[in-house]
Amino acid sequence: EVVGYVTGGAYGYSVGSAVGLCLVDPADGETGKQSIESGRYTVLVEGDEVPAEVSLKPFYDPGNARRNM
Repeated sequence: EVVGYVTGGAYGYSVGSAVGLCLVDPADGETGKQSIESGRYTVLVEGDEVPAEVSLKPFYDPGNARRNM
């Protein structure tokens, strides 16, 4: 089931992997970040399904600004 779209992607040097920015719709009747973070996702890359990890926080935080989030 399609639940969103990748709007952009690039190689993330700080994480050593590809990263993508996505728009994801929660399942019907569900709201909030818990619904999105608890799902399992794949991304189609040239027709192949690739497992995807969701993060609602930045992968890189050089100033440790999110320490108290």
